[in-house]
Amino acid sequence: MQQPVFSSKSEHTCWSTSEVEFDPALSSSHWEPSNFHRVARRVIHRNNLLLLGSLQHIDEVDEVECSSRNVAIAKRRCGGGSVYCDPERFLWVDFIISSTDTLWSDDVAKAALWVGEVWRKVLIQFGLDEATVFTGKSSRDYFSKKLCYAGIGAGEVTLGGRKIVGISQRRTRDFAIFSTGMLIDYDSKSHCEMMKLSMEDREMALSRLARNSVSLYELSDCTGQLSKPGPIRDFSRLQDHTGQLSKPGPIRDFSRLQDQLWKELVRVLHLT
Repeated sequence: MQQPVFSSKSEHTCWSTSEVEFDPALSSSHWEPSNFHRVARRVIHRNNLLLLGSLQHIDEVDEVECSSRNVAIAKRRCGGGSVYCDPERFLWVDFIISSTDTLWSDDVAKAALWVGEVWRKVLIQFGLDEATVFTGKSSRDYFSKKLCYAGIGAGEVTLGGRKIVGISQRRTRDFAIFSTGMLIDYDSKSHCEMMKLSMEDREMALSRLARNSVSLYELSDCTGQLSKPGPIRDFSRLQDHTGQLSKPGPIRDFSRLQDQLWKELVRVLHLT
């Protein structure tokens, strides 16, 4: 895949970007970076994937249900709760920096703030002017440990207090990986059904996810306008930077939108 590299005077002010394909059959150690100096990689996954956090166990997952839905199960080395990754409806981007980078922070609570700021700038370019980087205390409870978008952590991006970009991180002496995911659309019901939850807990989890998370698709209706008051005034901007669409409406081409978001993110990184 194409790997454009931004040239700059300093190794700490240039970013290398790439697109890599995720293979759930490979061990998580396969994803260890060989280059620590400002790498952004868009992770492509061809099939539906249930991605577990580093502290989660396979016995938290209903493997039979996942198999019946043809959803692969994999584990990442970053922390946090599980993420349901639909190839077209979930944009996955990893950021990697070295421990000598000026973006590095020894304070774990502040380490991901710059990542959230990058995503905030991207969303603003698509009309989401109210995108906000969360800077408060991370929430950690039963549901957020199981489901990433049931909780909120420092650096993650919200709209109206609901998370749209999640972040998990892994740190070593040499580098940090910030694994991020944007909800373009989110089937929270299917996600909960693939986890081993009691009926009561499942209903509570769905309620929590509805309250704490939001996707781009959720913000639109069939007219191309917001179904309720909010930051996006013209949802078509999320499909075409010029706003020139043959018909107004909600997101119709998820893959195209992912490409546009990634392209804008690369542009923002170039200015970081």
